[in-house]
Amino acid sequence: MLDRAGPNAVALHCLPAERGAEITSEVLDGPRSLVWRQAANRLPTAQAVLHTLLTTGRQTQNPGLSGD
Repeated sequence: MLDRAGPNAVALHCLPAERGAEITSEVLDGPRSLVWRQAANRLPTAQAVLHTLLTTGRQTQNPGLSGD
């Protein structure tokens, strides 16, 4: 599929990947794969979202969650 997609197309996958079933090793490890960069960015992105959700909850008062 990647060959048919055009010369500027890249492969992405959210991992874990089942090699041979979901994606071939050639694509996963190939020069047009951004899978490993995507995986490396996933943790700090998730941490930033979690941090934002936790700190936003402390800064605002939600009457429905005040425990009164």
